[in-house]
Amino acid sequence: MSRVAQRVVQQFATGATLSLLIAGCGSSPPSAPGVPPPPTSTGSGGPPGGFATGSYTISGVVAEYGRPVASANVNAWVDLGNSGYSYMYLHGALLTDPNGRYRMTGLPGGARLWFQTYKDGYVQQCAAPTVTVSGDTAVDLALVSKANLTASPMPAAVGLRGVSGTIVEMTATGKRPVGGVFVDFEPTMDFPAAVTYSDGTGRFALCGLPASDTVQLGAGLGNRVAYVNVPPGQTGDIEITLP
Repeated sequence: MSRVAQRVVQQFATGATLSLLIAGCGSSPPSAPGVPPPPTSTGSGGPPGGFATGSYTISGVVAEYGRPVASANVNAWVDLGNSGYSYMYLHGALLTDPNGRYRMTGLPGGARLWFQTYKDGYVQQCAAPTVTVSGDTAVDLALVSKANLTASPMPAAVGLRGVSGTIVEMTATGKRPVGGVFVDFEPTMDFPAAVTYSDGTGRFALCGLPASDTVQLGAGLGNRVAYVNVPPGQTGDIEITLP
C-alpha cells in the first residue's frame, strides 16, 4: 500500500493507470484507500501485449451467505513475481451472470492471484485466499452488503487471520471514535483485497489477511487518511488515528 496522500483512487474498474501494471515500481504517486467504482464497460478486448497470458481458467460463484450476487464486478491482481497486472486491464470488465457465476480466462501458469470483488452496496470484507495458477480451478468469492457488515472479530482459516480495531480522532477533550470510515487491506498498491467501514462506535473488522506477514491497513474519510502496520500475531486492539 502507498503512503499517506490526499486523493481517492478510482482506477480499478477501468484498469487505465500504469500503477496497476507494474508491481513494486515505487514511482506511482501515493494514494488514499478507496473502493473501486462499478465498471463502465463489459467489453473483453485482447491484451495490449507485454504481459504473460495463458490458457487456464478460474471460475466460481460470488455470493453473500450462500445467495448468489448477480452483476458483481470480479477482478484479480495477477502477480508474476517481478511484475503483475490487473486482470481487467488486459481482458475488460468481468461481471457475474444472473446466477452469480464468473469465468476468468487466459491466465498464465505460475501466476499468483489476489481477487477483488465489488458491487455497489456491497464490500469484500474478507480477502479471498490467494491462488497460484496450475490448472483450471474453481474459486468461490464472497461479498457482504453494507447493511450486514460486522465489527466483531471473525474466524479465519489456517495461515490467515481476522483483525479488528477502532478508528479514532483527537479532539480538545481527547480521543473520539469515528464511524463511517473506509478501511482496507491492499496486498499490492491501490488494489484493495479486503474492505469495510467503521460502525457508529468506530469499530471495524477485516478477515482473510496473511497471519505470518506484517500487513498495512489504510483508513480514509474524505481527505483524511491514516495507515497502521499490524505485525504477525496481532488480531485485535488495532487503533488508527485520523489526522
